[in-house]
Amino acid sequence: MKSKHHKLPEHALGGQRQFTSFHFGQPGLGEKIYLQAGLHADELPGMLVLHYLKRLLSQAERRGELQSEIIIVPIANPLGLAQVLLNGGVGRFDLVSGRNFNRDFPDLALLLHQEAFASSEPAVPQVRAAMREALHAMPDRSEVEALRRQLLLLACDADVVLDLHCDDRAILHMYADPAWREQAEDLARCMGIGAVLLSQDSGAARLTKPVGCRGIGWRSGIPR
Repeated sequence: MKSKHHKLPEHALGGQRQFTSFHFGQPGLGEKIYLQAGLHADELPGMLVLHYLKRLLSQAERRGELQSEIIIVPIANPLGLAQVLLNGGVGRFDLVSGRNFNRDFPDLALLLHQEAFASSEPAVPQVRAAMREALHAMPDRSEVEALRRQLLLLACDADVVLDLHCDDRAILHMYADPAWREQAEDLARCMGIGAVLLSQDSGAARLTKPVGCRGIGWRSGIPR
């Protein structure tokens, strides 16, 4: 296991936050799988799940059982985790802007529309490289924008992206893009998930508004 610390711009004089990603397997070996939790920082169960998953993945890696690259970010939102108001955590909304932390992520499909590819049918590596290049070129105008950009850099070229959330009272459920219906149904069966909700585009600019190359291609007109 390798850990990487992703520093964010200073939010105050002498104050700087960071989040940590944990990397298992070898880049380029099999699929790339990305999991994160706590984007809504008051939703603690997902963080606990990835905390224990990190232990299991470490054990599996030592036994040589991993056949994919796996990246997990158990605490994806140190900004929200630090927000306390009247002795209570406020982790869903940014207290500076009032915006939901899981909104306003850059639209990678729109960015790729502006990209000039050498071929009318660019290969997956070309599209992924273009996404990374576009994200690297984006300015960090605030701490929360830097957080969104850095999370997307970890997730944008993954084959599978899982963003863990929770609710006060709900059955276990999953949101997925229709392009991934078959895979989502397989995962739901393995995890005992009772409902899979399919949406092409919720219009909310969430992190999971398809960040994977397949979803980007479907939305930008690039052949899958």
